[in-house]
Amino acid sequence: MEASPRDVSERDSWRKVIIKLFGKRTEVAAVKGKRKVLETKWVWEECNIEKLASLVEEKWETWHNLNLSDSKKIIIFVNTVERAIQVCEKLEKLFGINKILLAHSRFTKEDRRNIERELLQKFGQDSDFEGILVTTQVAEAGLNISAP
Repeated sequence: MEASPRDVSERDSWRKVIIKLFGKRTEVAAVKGKRKVLETKWVWEECNIEKLASLVEEKWETWHNLNLSDSKKIIIFVNTVERAIQVCEKLEKLFGINKILLAHSRFTKEDRRNIERELLQKFGQDSDFEGILVTTQVAEAGLNISAP
């Protein structure tokens, strides 16, 4: 049975999400037919490990400026397992190993079940855990977790 829009709204009404895109709109020359025109295009800014860690540290230290009543929780999605591991290692140096969780697809089935259980406990509804999850798309579908 498929969930109705009302079901989804009731299930997800407790979530608060802030998304920040890194890049800028810029005008670029393009050819349309025989004419040269200027088009507005989004150009992504490369976010290396150092910059990402610095951004997370800044948001963590200035959490009160976000006007959120929730506990400090941040979820970082990256596109490869290698990058997730690198980001996790960098953040562990900044915040300590107890505040950082890592989830990706290369864990064994048993480890993955344990990680998913821990994620639901720490990033699920009504959790007061304060910490950071670094993950790949493995956490995008199927896990009912959230962070501001």
